[in-house]
Amino acid sequence: MSRLCLDQLKSARSQREQYQGPWLPEPVVTSGWEVPDSHTELTDSLTIAFLHLMEQLNPVQRAVFLLHDIFGYTFKEIAEIIDRKPDTCRKIVQRSRPYIQEQRPMPRVTEIRDARKAEEFILALQTGEIQEIERLLANDAILYSDGGGEVTAAPKLIVGSHKIGRFLRHLSSKKTKEMELQPAQVNRRPGILILGGNRISGVLALDIQDNLIAGIYVIRNPHKIQHLGFPD
Repeated sequence: MSRLCLDQLKSARSQREQYQGPWLPEPVVTSGWEVPDSHTELTDSLTIAFLHLMEQLNPVQRAVFLLHDIFGYTFKEIAEIIDRKPDTCRKIVQRSRPYIQEQRPMPRVTEIRDARKAEEFILALQTGEIQEIERLLANDAILYSDGGGEVTAAPKLIVGSHKIGRFLRHLSSKKTKEMELQPAQVNRRPGILILGGNRISGVLALDIQDNLIAGIYVIRNPHKIQHLGFPD
């Protein structure tokens, strides 16, 4: 069974390598912004930013790291699951951990402040004020846009507050009267739903660090958001 799971992960990775534009995981959305019940390791591992980071590891590295550092399995237990030696599993974690710790967003301690920052961001997008949009972004912010080749999306990462500001200003200028931005909790972090034509046409997950938006994950691939339906 473990071998089948790893084969499935490798197959999925191969499909993503042929994917058009940036690839992002499917969002888990709930209405409104709520403060998570606890600051557990598992809660923090549900964010879009962390899931996207996990995709940078190969299937075996990802499985070993998650089983050990997130779910608390011993190296002996992991070795039996993935058919590797315990020492091999230990070395995989030791090699993966520095990269994850370096790239991983810092744990959140101020979810209420993050939610307020997201509210400011919605207002800035609605008014189309590029200076206000840029003020809310970190200088080295990154925008990922996943359209999956099905809908219009940025084909490459957009890096820097000024470039992101211009991109979002351009999008907001095309906003129709029927289009609405609604706050939502995306993978247990503040996010935004793009509503239009009685459907959800996009989901924005925000990675907020040091009271600035450091990452914007725009998920517009219809196959990844069709399960969301339409919020009440």
